[in-house]
Parts: sequence; structure tokens; C-alpha cells
Amino acid sequence: MKFRQISAGIATFFLLLVSSLAAFAQDSPEIKNERVFKGKALYGFMNGGSDLFLEYGFEELTAAELNYKGNSYTVEVYKMPSPEDAYGIYSQHTFKCNPADSRFCYDCTSPMQFQTAMGNLYITVVYTASSAAAASDATELAEFFFEKYGTGGKLSIPDTISSYFNEGEKVTSVLKYAKGPISLSNLNSSVMAAVDGLEGYSAWLLKGSKDLIYLDLENQENFTASLRNISEEGNDFPYSAKQERDYVLVLTSK
Repeated sequence: MKFRQISAGIATFFLLLVSSLAAFAQDSPEIKNERVFKGKALYGFMNGGSDLFLEYGFEELTAAELNYKGNSYTVEVYKMPSPEDAYGIYSQHTFKCNPADSRFCYDCTSPMQFQTAMGNLYITVVYTASSAAAASDATELAEFFFEKYGTGGKLSIPDTISSYFNEGEKVTSVLKYAKGPISLSNLNSSVMAAVDGLEGYSAWLLKGSKDLIYLDLENQENFTASLRNISEEGNDFPYSAKQERDYVLVLTSK
């Protein structure tokens, strides 16, 4: 009798174990295809846009096609050198987010796509099912890949920029970051005269009642050349320039 009870107990245990494993497998991403691209191999993945990623210092892309909770997704995980570079490339691709910054610190939901940046990773999740469940599951996938690959560092926004944030304002909706001529011209071509002929600079761009640009020229040579460029533009340059600290100009729209 005891033997039968023990056997029945073992059988029940294994049934519960198998059931739990099946449920876990069902809720885990089922990766169908995964490819990895490093450095300039990115040209083999995208027809256009590689130069923009490389300007931000792109290191590695993991692109995966997968199934999750009955829906198909395409996930791209971009590893960048720093949180600033990850946020920068993220900011190049986020428009009309609804909502923004709702799940992670920086994220953007748009029709059939979820994008987010955390640490040195930029993740985009694309899906074809136009349902609230699919959109919610996309955020779960982003979290899964953040945990899988880990995130390095924390985004550092200059105090000059963050002091202008309004209470309750979504950072994704108002703040962009550029790392060179391609990214800066994409975001605001009107400032390009200030950096004409220069290399090795970055810029935070804050959109508000007046546009504010925090231009880090990184060395004395660039700083001097930028001031000269602005002076030569005269009244045609649409910004007032003020030195913030060594090699940094704060530009405000006139």
C-alpha cells in the first residue's frame, strides 16, 4: 500500500514538473534564426544606415527572429561603446512615441515596434500582430535580452541639459544625442556651420520653447575653430553661443 502511495506521489511530482517545464518553454522566446555582426560587417546587414551606427562606435549586433507567446518578432540588440552612444543611436530612431519612457528609463512604443536603450545596449523589437498583448510582450522580450547580454554603465546627461527638463517630461520626447557630422546633421542641420571641417565632437540637443544645444568640442583646436566658424556666419547663424566650460559651447536659439 505504501509503495503504491509513494509511486503515485512520484508520478504526480513528475507530471507537475513536466507541466511546469512545458509552461516555461511556452513563455520563453523560441529563437528561429540568429545572426551576429561585428564592426563594419554591419554593412552586410543593412543597405543604408551603417555609417550612422559606426559614427556612434557600433560594436556588435545580434539579430534574431523568434516566436513568443504565439506571435512572431524580430529583435535587434546593438552593443555600443557607452550608454551615451546607445542612447544616441536610439534617439535617432524614436519619433511620435506613444507612450514614451513607460517601461524602462528610455523607451518608445510606436505601431508594431518597441525600442529602448539601457546601459550600452540599444534594442528594437518589431512585430506584426497589432494587439495590445503583442505590444506588451515586446517589452518583455526587451527585458529578456537586457538580462541575457547585460548592460554596461549608466547614461550621464550634463547638468546644464537636465536642469531644463520640465516636471513629468519624457526624456525620449525632448532629448537627442549626436556624435559627429552624420548624426548631428540628421538631428539639426542648422547647427552644422559651427562644426564645419571638424572631427571628434558630440552634442546634446534639447527641444523646448527654445532649442538648447550642448556642444562638446573636446579639444582647444576644435573649440577655437568652432568659434571662428560661428563668427564668420555672423547674423546668419541662428544660435547664441556661450562657453559652458573647457571646450564646451551652449547654443540657444535666437
